[in-house]
Amino acid sequence: VGEIYGKPKEASHLRERSWKEPHLLLYQKIEGKPEHTGVEMHYDGCDITWICMLSSIDEYTGGGTYLRSLRKNIKLQQGQVLVFP
Repeated sequence: VGEIYGKPKEASHLRERSWKEPHLLLYQKIEGKPEHTGVEMHYDGCDITWICMLSSIDEYTGGGTYLRSLRKNIKLQQGQVLVFP
């Protein structure tokens, strides 16, 4: 990842996620449990990553997917899909 974007030093601390670890992130408030604050910076160890927004944007605050290469936080609307290598 660092070689692709010309920043190997910055990417050296990223943890690879394996394609063998598919996951669904479900954020909900549970009494007595700490609130979710995000997923650590990482790169997916697969050819393609896709994110599909199932919730309406008015059902939560915050959120989004930060793409370091774009230096931008992407916020999807319900039903939108973000696909990237």
